[in-house]
Amino acid sequence: MIKKTILFALMIIGIWSCASLGSKTLYFDENTKLSEKTKIIVSQPTLINVNQSENEIQEILTHVSREELKEFNFIIEKSEVKLPDFGIIETEMKNANAQHINGDYVLSAKIELLKAMNQTRDCKVEYKLVSIKTGELVFHSKYNTTFGATVVLVPGIKDYPNTDQIMLIGLSSGFYEFKNKLMKK
Repeated sequence: MIKKTILFALMIIGIWSCASLGSKTLYFDENTKLSEKTKIIVSQPTLINVNQSENEIQEILTHVSREELKEFNFIIEKSEVKLPDFGIIETEMKNANAQHINGDYVLSAKIELLKAMNQTRDCKVEYKLVSIKTGELVFHSKYNTTFGATVVLVPGIKDYPNTDQIMLIGLSSGFYEFKNKLMKK
């Protein structure tokens, strides 16, 4: 019984640490504090090697954002207007008057599926959080399932995840740094 408990505890620690291994914070404004009822608008993602439509992935990203951040009581909505692409969002939001967007921050994502031998094997996800009021970048992180996701395969019982499952792992695990840095209490 003690051996099983220790093994289970080690597995939990190992799985939890996987998200931290694949995550990296590229920028973080330490003065930014997100409170309850912060309204985050999810923009259309930048997609690389993804076969689904931008609108479909934006819906999925909005749902994943709500699930991953529900404990913080944020208001998370899909953007109904076209926002600048991931690579230039903070520059464009500074230059353009973004006050017409009803929210506090814009969450922008870049999603890249990595293929080997014509099969999706990994997913890279980058998130940027940009203030709507100032146009300033307040957070930028990246996550890579290559380093951060451990997939246990049992032939005939548990096969390698399909493309959608790999992307969901990347999208949800990508919030690790977001929660770790912005939501530290």
